[in-house]
Amino acid sequence: TKPMPMPMPMPGVIYLIDDTSTCVIYLIDDALPFGRCVIYLRFQPGRNHRRCRREATVVVVDDQDGVTLANIVATTLKLDVGGDISQRAGSALAVNDVVELYAAGFDVTLSELANDFGGDVIVSGKHVALADQNDISLLDINSDLLSVDAVGNVVDGDLGSLLVTGNANFVGAEIRLGDDVGNRSRFGSLTFNSSGAVSVTEDNH
Repeated sequence: TKPMPMPMPMPGVIYLIDDTSTCVIYLIDDALPFGRCVIYLRFQPGRNHRRCRREATVVVVDDQDGVTLANIVATTLKLDVGGDISQRAGSALAVNDVVELYAAGFDVTLSELANDFGGDVIVSGKHVALADQNDISLLDINSDLLSVDAVGNVVDGDLGSLLVTGNANFVGAEIRLGDDVGNRSRFGSLTFNSSGAVSVTEDNH
């Protein structure tokens, strides 16, 4: 199999080669210069790239610093970092399944409206801002501040846990949070904007 050419690496940026005929795996090397993580793309070892299924793509990043995301198309996305998580202006994150973002004590800002999170979203961070061009399902959020802007509905499913010590702001076509027996919802304060039904049930403090 002919190797795919690699992009020139830039500190703290995740690259995705946009070629629907290829399948890539993301390899992490944190022992590199620049003082930040550099993410490379390579073929999945032992696989013929013409037979790879693009929807099998998985992104996993474990970095001692923060990361800035460029365009990503993936089945799952997991980031566990020791700094801010952000995305390049004008970029889009399309993730079909679970999104896990761990940045305890740091900000998580994925607020480009072109984003599309098809599965549950799990986030731990200080100030968290999320945007989605469709519905967004919040499974587990732990933050000081939370801002969610969805073109579709904002929901937390059967087992969602939303723990926000400060203000939580939700924008969506409909907002349904804390309605199920398995939900936990606690907000320091709550604001919302919706053209449809709004139902928010908060646990007793």
